Parts: sequence; C-alpha cells; structure tokens
Amino acid sequence: MNTLTSPTWQLPRLHWAASGVDGQGDPTGPIHIGDTWHVFTDCARGWCHATSTNGVYWTDQPPLKLGGAASIGTGSWTQLPNGTYVALYCGGDGCGPSLECLGVATSDDPQLVDVYDHGIQAHAPPGLSWFRDPARGFILNHSRLCTVMGAGAHDCDRGGAKTALLCTNSLSDLHEWRYLGNIVSTFTRPDISAGAAGDGCDSGGPSCPDFFRLPASDRWALLMTYNNQRSSWFPPARWLVGSFDESSAAFVPEASGLVGGDFDYVPKTGASESGDRRLLWANIGIAPAQNHAHRGVLSLSRELSWEAGDDGEAFLAMRFIPELKVMRRPSPAFLSLAAGSDAIAPAPPPPPPSRVGDLALIPLRGTQLELRASFPALRPGETAAYGLAVLTAINGSRIVETTRIGYDPNWRSLFIDTRASCAGGEDVEESGPSGPCIPIPNAPRALRSYPLDVRASAGRLDLVVYVDGGLIEVCANNRSVIASFAQTSGNASDRAGVFGLSAAEGARVKVEAWLLRPAVQQE
Repeated sequence: MNTLTSPTWQLPRLHWAASGVDGQGDPTGPIHIGDTWHVFTDCARGWCHATSTNGVYWTDQPPLKLGGAASIGTGSWTQLPNGTYVALYCGGDGCGPSLECLGVATSDDPQLVDVYDHGIQAHAPPGLSWFRDPARGFILNHSRLCTVMGAGAHDCDRGGAKTALLCTNSLSDLHEWRYLGNIVSTFTRPDISAGAAGDGCDSGGPSCPDFFRLPASDRWALLMTYNNQRSSWFPPARWLVGSFDESSAAFVPEASGLVGGDFDYVPKTGASESGDRRLLWANIGIAPAQNHAHRGVLSLSRELSWEAGDDGEAFLAMRFIPELKVMRRPSPAFLSLAAGSDAIAPAPPPPPPSRVGDLALIPLRGTQLELRASFPALRPGETAAYGLAVLTAINGSRIVETTRIGYDPNWRSLFIDTRASCAGGEDVEESGPSGPCIPIPNAPRALRSYPLDVRASAGRLDLVVYVDGGLIEVCANNRSVIASFAQTSGNASDRAGVFGLSAAEGARVKVEAWLLRPAVQQE
C-alpha cells in the first residue's frame, strides 16, 4: 500500500494510491486508449502508472522513468493523428533543480510501457521563470503540436504569472519548440481574471495547467493550480472557460470558478477515445508530512461538461461518474424528513435514536459511505446553515465528534467544518481502535468555505458525499467538487445525519445512503 502515515481507521480504501511508494503527487495527463484509462502520477520512481476500464477499480502498472537520472515533474500524454502517443514532462538531466524545461517522449505501445525518451527539447525562454508542468498537447491549425505551461510566477518586474504557449513547427518534428506568447497574461485573486495587474509574482502563480476543448461545445477550458509560495496549504484550483481562436492562438476567458477545495491539487483531465466524455482526477494530499501535497491519493473520477444553470448562466459542471455505483453494498438506507416528523426505513436492529442533539440520524453506520441528499429551496430570508454530518461519534445523548458539510445562506458558501472532528478518544462510548488526535501539519481542523450560490439552482441544494476513512469528497449542485480530511479519534466515529432542519420549517429533505466496498485492495 501507499505508505501514508495515518491511523488505520483514517486511511482511504476507496481511492487509489500507488503500491510500494513513499508518497505520490500530481496526476499527469490521463489518457484513454481502447477501453482503458491510463493515469500517471508523480512519485519517487518517476511516474507511477495505473490503469482502469471503468474509472473506479485501478490496477498498478510498472512505473515509467523518464529524464535520465534526474527527477521529473508533472506532464501529460496525448495522441497524434498518426497514432503515436506523446508524453510531455518537465525536469530530467540538464534541466536544473527547478525542473524549468520541456521534455518529450513517444510510444507506439498502447500499454504505454515501451516508451522512447527524446530528452529535453526546450528550456525556459529568456526572462521567463517557473517554466514547467506542460499541459496535454493539442493540434493547432491541423499542423502543429502545442502545449501550455505555467510560467512567470516570480517575474514581478515583468507582469507576474502567465500561462505560456509553445508549439512545434510541424507534427513530424517534436524536437524544436517555439514560445509563442501567453494565452493568459496575468492573474488576480480570488477571481483570477485576465488582463489585470496581478499578484502572481508574490503568491507563486498558476502551475500545472490543463487546456482542452470541452465535449459537445465550442468552448475551451483552462484549469490551473494556484501554487501559493507564501501559504502553508494550497489554495483551490480554478477554471477559466472561453473562446480560443486557433488562427491567432488567442484565448478569451468568459467565465471562471473553482475546480476543487484546499485538498485538491493539480486537477488533470482526459477525453474518452470517442471524445464524448472528459473525466478529471486530482491529487488529494492527506498525509501528516511536511511535503503533504505529494503524499496523497488519486481523487474519485469526476466528469466535466459545459451546461446552462437554472439562472440561464452557463457553467462548468462537475459530477462524480455514475460508474462509482459499483462500489455500493446492498441494502441502502433512506431518510425522509419533514417539519416535526421523521420516517426512517429500514430500521436496523436495534434501532438507534432518530435524533441526537441537532442531528436526525441516518440508520446506517460506516466510514466508507456514499450519501446523496436533496434539500429543497428554503423560505426567503432563511439564514440557518444546513447540511450533512459525517464521521460522527455519539455518547448517550451527546455528539462527541462530528464533521459537517453544508450550506451557509448568509455567506452563500459551501463549507466543510472539521473543527469538532476529534475529541481525543477518551469520550467515545464504543470500544475499538481509538486514541489521541494526530495532527496533520499545515492542515489543522478548521472551517473551510467555498463560494456557492444556490440561487443559480433555483434555491435547491443537492449534495453527493463520499466518505472514505478520514477522506471526504463532496459535490454540490454539480458546480463544486471539493475534498477535505477529517481527523477522528477512532473508528467509532461512523454515524451520519442531517442538521439545520429546525429553521427549514415545512421543507422536505431526502437522503439516500450506501455502505461502500473498497475499490482497491491495500494491505
């Protein structure tokens, strides 16, 4: 198993982590070949490699070593019209410790095991720093292979962070790359708008971009991880969607938003071979180590699409892939709530109390769960936060530990609150593995909030939550998918429920819950 240093009950069992590796990091340009998804991640041996036919169950493959004896960083895979597979990477022999260069490898092997490394083909252009992490290659004007790279993160005197565009002269020659400028020049936070003076030079700027055309759309998307050098944790990755003029290679952003939360790092996408689907994966850094972002697991598979909201505004929709249903165990639990009454079915023997504190409990216990909750529009002026509680421990009539996922109408934000996730173990009634809360450096128990306005969804809140040990992934209204990590004192923190209903008079909430079987075997 991946050697994550966490208590046994907190370790993910539904997420893939490379076997025998002391930490893994950024995903590298997933690619779909035949009926198989290939995902590569940064790791100590080069790029770790896994394959899946459904995006759920993953099988380790031999790692891929590129760049000679030196380390390599994040990169990508693409396929040329002649069938050749092309890997772009940063780092390698002669590149330097900051990995500021572009390397190229090719393969005619659909298993991506037999790969020829061409070595470094491009160094950073003069005056451009932090030139690294090439995105998936794309064909420009039917004649050139192009990529975008993070650049200029420390160029405070030259406009700050950029996203650089590089292209070959032809599809037949991958050895000469030309810097053609920047598809987006500068960034500001938090909106990361284009064309304005930015602070990317002090904050580290965007890195590990992904640039692609959206399925069934004429729009292009640019995903960026904002690599904040001054922060102890990584800010959320973001997306820009807009038009891309191939004749001038100009990208004009029209909308923006979040790709993930504080624990999602380097989101990368891959298109199905038919081109009708685009799936996304991110690294979720969870381990209690200083280099926490590179000691993580692969996120659950997510699908992207460009859709119109109830408010008429288009947005980048994100949802968990339906194939994840294969992890469900039989006999789901259902909870239907209305003001003043609870109806629960089925009732497990012995039935737990329907309410403890402010929680209406779901009659299913576990630390590997899928929860789907539908909250209707509240009355105008309603201000109480509401949502789901997970990883909750009960002692008699008291809630001892809990993590809450919900919506705050006052701030129009989605939140994950782990401040009460761990009581230290001494106050949990059930026996079993428990102990003190193990702190995670740079990831303390906290309230983390992300912008979400339910008015764009006619006031509804639809939550899909996957709980995997201490790891939590949340999708809200198909607009935000975020991850977090909750510390608990033991495996007795295995209950879930609904909170915030007392203020939602007359509203009905429906919750479905399933226990999940591990998607990967980790020993």
